Amino acid sequence: RMELFIADAGAGDWAGMRAHAHHGAAQYPTADAAFWQAAFGAEDFASSVPVYSGRVAVVEAAADTYTFVFRANGDGDYVIAEIMRSSDGAYIYR
Repeated sequence: RMELFIADAGAGDWAGMRAHAHHGAAQYPTADAAFWQAAFGAEDFASSVPVYSGRVAVVEAAADTYTFVFRANGDGDYVIAEIMRSSDGAYIYR
């Protein structure tokens, strides 16, 4: 799932980003294309390689490092439940 998220972000496919997000997160209802573009539009994921530890992935992008936490969505897939930006500890998605 992380690789798909990075590919969509890199391609600017903001409308497709919601498919990678957990529906139980508080921000899910507002996580439309504009939400993802505002969060990651200026970021460059081109050379990003996720580092996994259990249900957590750390992704070093060009401008910052992000921590992604995954949760099962009920279909057996693990999707993104939280995204935290390392530079300021702010949650982008939760």
